Amino acid sequence: MFSNHRGIGMKTRPSYHIHFLGLPIGQHVAISAVVNEKTVTRSYTPTSNNIDRGRIELAIKCYPDGLLSGKYLAGLTVGDEVEFRGPKGAMWYTKGHFRKIGMVAGGTGVMPMYQLIRAICENDTGTTEVSLLYANRSESDILLCGELERFARQYAKNFRLRYILDSAPEGWTYGSGYVDRTVLAEQLPALSPDTKVMLCGPPGMVNATKKNLFALSIAKPG
Repeated sequence: MFSNHRGIGMKTRPSYHIHFLGLPIGQHVAISAVVNEKTVTRSYTPTSNNIDRGRIELAIKCYPDGLLSGKYLAGLTVGDEVEFRGPKGAMWYTKGHFRKIGMVAGGTGVMPMYQLIRAICENDTGTTEVSLLYANRSESDILLCGELERFARQYAKNFRLRYILDSAPEGWTYGSGYVDRTVLAEQLPALSPDTKVMLCGPPGMVNATKKNLFALSIAKPG
């Protein structure tokens, strides 16, 4: 359990030793709070990595009517305490686990992808190649765009970024439309035993993309 962290993305209480969090890459945490006399729990993937001493950072999109994000997290101030639980998740990434990774993300589904992208790119000896196809309704919905574009420039041999928007503005230089079978075949790495495809996003996009991936002979998850 991770508890008594002061705020979201803030340093932990001062101590004589600044520790690593100990959260494996690919895992996430849960935040719990009592909202309207009911316990509400939501899971989030940190944007910080285990190399970041003494802190955990989360990028959270707050919705006004969200039970946890809008009615609790949005009202936190420095010094408030938040209850974390974890680590959670079925995946535990280690260096060289895959030769190539194809990622399909929609909206806030980019968060778990970003944690893994960062771990791969910031490892000087890593050779894994990552291709991210990131879908959103509009340009304003893109999260972590500055960080993703910096990684794409700085670590071009490891990371390739492709945005796709439902409604693209004038002068848009990336993709537009929907994540269909043609887009997946063009943007994801070729199927092989040491290639992994990861998917995270809104249920409608996830379900449609699963069907298209199966049609491209991507194996169903075990």
